[in-house]
Amino acid sequence: HSPTFVGDDFSCAENKITSLEYCCSEIYGSFDCSGNELTSLDHSPYVNSNFNCCYNMLTSLEFCQEEVYCNFDCSSNKLTSLEYCPNDVGGNFSCMDNEINTIKHLPNNVSGHFFCHYNSILLEDIVFSVCGKKFDLTKSFGFSEDEIRIAKINVIIS
Repeated sequence: HSPTFVGDDFSCAENKITSLEYCCSEIYGSFDCSGNELTSLDHSPYVNSNFNCCYNMLTSLEFCQEEVYCNFDCSSNKLTSLEYCPNDVGGNFSCMDNEINTIKHLPNNVSGHFFCHYNSILLEDIVFSVCGKKFDLTKSFGFSEDEIRIAKINVIIS
């Protein structure tokens, strides 16, 4: 079992953990549970800084806290949607290298950069959307300026 409260950073990374059931409940620093075999964030702690759950087998962000005060990283999982993701992220938000295929449920506020490269989101679905105005399509999704220009033309003429 872990302590109930941790006053600093806490890492249980790369330990083949399959559940956060016995994890501490509050962390007043960063939390890193990356590189495990987690399929759920059930029992995840309240975190006061960075939250890193990348390189697991997560299919959902259910049980994730609504606000992350620094960086949030859920890259390299098996997510198909960002439903239940934090609404507000005080730093960078990274969800790269998943199977995300929709722009529904994107975070409302990201103070840093939003990284969503290497997913299944179609450029035509976002080029004229609120998301396309809110995030830099090159930096956030990895699309080139030429790809963006062509997608805009295709959407207009279709």
